[in-house]
Amino acid sequence: MPQPLQFAVEEEPAVAAAFSALEAALADPKESDATAFIPEQNEWALPLDEQRFLASLVTHLKPQHILEMGSGASTQVLARASSQLNAPCCITSVEHDPDFRQSTIRGLADHRQAGCHIALQFAPLVLRECGGKLLPVYRLRPQRFASPNPPDLVLIDGPPAALGGREGTLYQVLDFARSGTLALLDDANRSEERAVLSRWQDNLGDAIEVKLLPEFSHGMAAIIIREPIRTSELWNHRLCLCEQELEALISPEDEFIVVDQNVATDKLSRNGRAIPFLERDGQYFGPPADDATAIREVERLRQSQAAFIAFVWPALWWLQHYQAFHHHLRASYRCVLENDRMVVFDLRS
Repeated sequence: MPQPLQFAVEEEPAVAAAFSALEAALADPKESDATAFIPEQNEWALPLDEQRFLASLVTHLKPQHILEMGSGASTQVLARASSQLNAPCCITSVEHDPDFRQSTIRGLADHRQAGCHIALQFAPLVLRECGGKLLPVYRLRPQRFASPNPPDLVLIDGPPAALGGREGTLYQVLDFARSGTLALLDDANRSEERAVLSRWQDNLGDAIEVKLLPEFSHGMAAIIIREPIRTSELWNHRLCLCEQELEALISPEDEFIVVDQNVATDKLSRNGRAIPFLERDGQYFGPPADDATAIREVERLRQSQAAFIAFVWPALWWLQHYQAFHHHLRASYRCVLENDRMVVFDLRS
């Protein structure tokens, strides 16, 4: 039996309720009636064990609005489980592939469910900026959602990795979510999805709680949303996380170098102790002409008491472009922090 999920006693009621429903669904040994009809399986369909868990979760969570990113067999399971609730439930199912959408429509027509309103929306994939990252997201029409209320339950089953992956999907979902919204990520055993989970945690911090759920054939992860960070807030939220990490790493008396294309130095400066890179007379002087210049300048600043160098996400491309400079830092100094937002080296080594 899965171990009980832990959550802080001070969690607000909606977040605690999401944890409790998740724990109850994992512990439920019974096969839900919602899976008495299991749709025909294919390589894209949600596996049977995950379908049964999804149906059980609907029973325990009792959502009023479900948002599904990627349609198919899961849509039919969600519809059947929702129709057995005492209260009405609305399902918004989003699909980028018109053929999959038509297949789902046919499946739902064969198994109509009373008391369950479903809006199946075709939404092509587009590139959008998400906190400084260009990512594929669905082109949604929120006015055509099945309900105007925030979703209680979200299933993230798209887009596929071949079309850019699912990182942008959760950022997009946060524009509609509330505190306590429970999101599920399918295929969590795959390396692409594990990387996405890591980036979500890096970029959202304590605003979410990520749990890898045990013993599912394709792997499944739960993301409990404590604070919905809107897409428009994501850049500043990432920057605040960087600021907190630098405060934890660097003592107040130490100076440090910030490599950020001069877009965040003021925010991270902390009483003027941040040195832009390259630097001339205390001002940003642009990127280095070559690796030798970068190495020479970082050593000059190190000898002038710079204790750390921090690469923030607008300039993380430097570590690929200036490969000899990157190798010099890796070979000479200890990397004390590395995530999707920032890489920091201790120059005191």
